[in-house]
Amino acid sequence: MKVIKNHHPQMGMFASYFYKNVLFMLDARNPTASWGRADLANRFIDMINLIHQVLSDRSLPLHFNSKVNYLASESPTSISTVANYLGDIIKKGNYSSLLDRVP
Repeated sequence: MKVIKNHHPQMGMFASYFYKNVLFMLDARNPTASWGRADLANRFIDMINLIHQVLSDRSLPLHFNSKVNYLASESPTSISTVANYLGDIIKKGNYSSLLDRVP
């Protein structure tokens, strides 16, 4: 995710802590999901879908303090821009496009 964050301006607006919180949320929602090498592509897709969901909902409770919404201080316009960007990728099923600009 860090590589994608650094190579896609839309994704770079969030600190790495944002992605860590999404990862914690993903694990909490499906604690039996496998994270083996063969499963990483599926977890990547799950994470992109979850990022899209939290952005669309404008709600990402912090993992260690669920009363705090990470997205509360972010610009609604910026959040919508990234949500729409990911929504287009999801709609097309073109998750690999996030890797296109990765060296």
